[in-house]
Amino acid sequence: MVLGIKGDILRIKFFSIASLYFFIFVSLIMGLVMGTAKDRQAYIKHFESPFEDNRIEIGFQYYMYGFELLNIPPQLSIIITCVLTYGILSRVWLRYVNVHWVASLLIFNFFMFSLLNYYLGTSIRMGLAMAISLYSSYKYMDGKKFYLAPLVGAFVLHYGALLYILVFLWFIFTKNLSVKFHIVMSAIGGLLLVLFFDLVLPSIGLSSYYMAYFETDFGRTERLLPFTVLFSIAAIWLTFLYSSKSKLHETSEILIVSLYSLPFIIYFLYSGNPLFGKMLMPIIFLQSIIVTNLYFRPVLVLLGGPLLISILLLLNALAIIYALKMYQYI
Repeated sequence: MVLGIKGDILRIKFFSIASLYFFIFVSLIMGLVMGTAKDRQAYIKHFESPFEDNRIEIGFQYYMYGFELLNIPPQLSIIITCVLTYGILSRVWLRYVNVHWVASLLIFNFFMFSLLNYYLGTSIRMGLAMAISLYSSYKYMDGKKFYLAPLVGAFVLHYGALLYILVFLWFIFTKNLSVKFHIVMSAIGGLLLVLFFDLVLPSIGLSSYYMAYFETDFGRTERLLPFTVLFSIAAIWLTFLYSSKSKLHETSEILIVSLYSLPFIIYFLYSGNPLFGKMLMPIIFLQSIIVTNLYFRPVLVLLGGPLLISILLLLNALAIIYALKMYQYI
């Protein structure tokens, strides 16, 4: 097996066939934690009565209503939704990651069950909304302009998708400007966020459910920094540490978008507020793609193919154990 080959039709076929195995595996995991995962019982009730809770976004209510019309049990509906999120994100990963399909699958699966397990199996509607927004944005960048509609429409599945939607719309209008411009704007954006949420937000009259993020300890963690924020900071540092401009150019589109995690990280470091850390999931997913593309081959040369695959298998096992712990199964 030769690792690091260029993407081609054969790689796509292999990725699709191998992904089927992981889709089955995701179904088994989500079925296994059906009685233990946080918010799972709440989601079962939501799927049983799609329009009962008015805090659920209208788009997701109709999404759940579709399963009700098809007479699909809530538990199976949840599993299908989790697999759909996994599947959509795998297509985005395939579009941008250019490493051997075996390693690509293992790295993707590792990120999904470690860094992003919250969005795969806990915050189900947020995960689906953000997967759709990511998929729609890459299709838009491939020239399919009508994908702007589902990109914006992801907002009605979960309001948390708004952050990525706004960042991507900003990217559309400024993508021809230099990376230096985006770095400066992201730093300025961090300062503006601090001013806005300290001085302006309290006078808007936002719903008490969302204001709880700003006025109470709702959603806060005792950890100094959540893993997602730590990874985002590390990804930005690793990206600019890389010396090959040609490699950076290969991911220039998503590199620019990923820079806009900086304003929200700055605000998080200033306030400790967890809201934007959760909403950064699409950008953090893009950062995992950038780091994989930049560092896979140097690591491969350093370790060799067999050892690298062995390490990736071990990391996958640890990620799944960690996810089961987060889903309160173990």
